[in-house]
Amino acid sequence: MSCPFAEPTVRGTLLRRYKRFFVDVDIDGVVHTAHTANTGAMTGLLLEGAPVLLTRHDTKTRKFPLELEAIDVGVGQQRASWVVVNTIRANRTAGAFLRAGVFPELGSDVTGTEVKVGDSRVDFTVGTQLVEVKSVTLRVGTAGRFPDARSERALKHAEMLLAHVDGGAALIFLCQRTDIESVGPADDVDPVYGAALRRAAQAGVRVLAATVAVAINDDGGGILSFGRRIPVDLS
Repeated sequence: MSCPFAEPTVRGTLLRRYKRFFVDVDIDGVVHTAHTANTGAMTGLLLEGAPVLLTRHDTKTRKFPLELEAIDVGVGQQRASWVVVNTIRANRTAGAFLRAGVFPELGSDVTGTEVKVGDSRVDFTVGTQLVEVKSVTLRVGTAGRFPDARSERALKHAEMLLAHVDGGAALIFLCQRTDIESVGPADDVDPVYGAALRRAAQAGVRVLAATVAVAINDDGGGILSFGRRIPVDLS
């Protein structure tokens, strides 16, 4: 299954990130400011001169029409190595994966999105199960790691899944790159989250993972598609 971008795409070159939500990019020799929805540290991704993929949103509600979607971290290598950095894409992609049966242990009957649970929300309900999705971009060696910055929100979600494990609960690490072999918690970044995730898993919360592949068409358009299932390492 694949998830093509609905919006027009633009290719450029990364110059810098600043003020958390903005990046400067070079497009055909002209510097443009683009928005980035990624609130994490984006460790290892912000390579000056790296090719970037952006989407254009020509609406009156946006100050900056360009949105940063993916960065090619394979600079100097023989082939591209794209990483999806727009975290908003994660839920759309995960929803397509779920409905396509990528995670057969959960089923494919997506019954709700952004469902209110107590004072929080869960990304999906599949049947009656609660399913939360976490976007992974950090790579350490050959492994993906989450999070790349301390996250109270991620901790709250782990605790929410634990509290509802009897009704069925799962966490999906959606790894936004294909150059990793496994994924697990980044204990050096957020040990509190790592401990909470392990408690949830030990209690019966399913922790699953899959990679996302990025393909660039000849016309510059981008398509996100299923890469492969990878193991989760909680050791």
